[in-house]
Amino acid sequence: MKHKDNLGFEDTVEDGEVQWMTAGSGIIHEEQLPASERMLGVQLWLNLPAKDKMTKPAYRSIKRDQIPEVELEGGRLRILAGSYDGQQGVQGTISLLTIMILR
Repeated sequence: MKHKDNLGFEDTVEDGEVQWMTAGSGIIHEEQLPASERMLGVQLWLNLPAKDKMTKPAYRSIKRDQIPEVELEGGRLRILAGSYDGQQGVQGTISLLTIMILR
């Protein structure tokens, strides 16, 4: 997926990667999806607290090698945000949350 916005951020999000965007006071963006027989993705939108609604907009690209994994019995846990078992994933500047995927 290709991301482009009016703040000058341009990025390609590959398989297993994450984009983290804070709309804040406003950002105009587009994502272009390549032709594909099958594609799986998730968008999670969080409502900012009233005091943070007009925060500066931001975009962050999180590549595969920046996402820690923890070995578990029967699989691996990818830590997209927050922390688990001493491993630290990305930490937001406004919304503190934990997002993990079991593979």
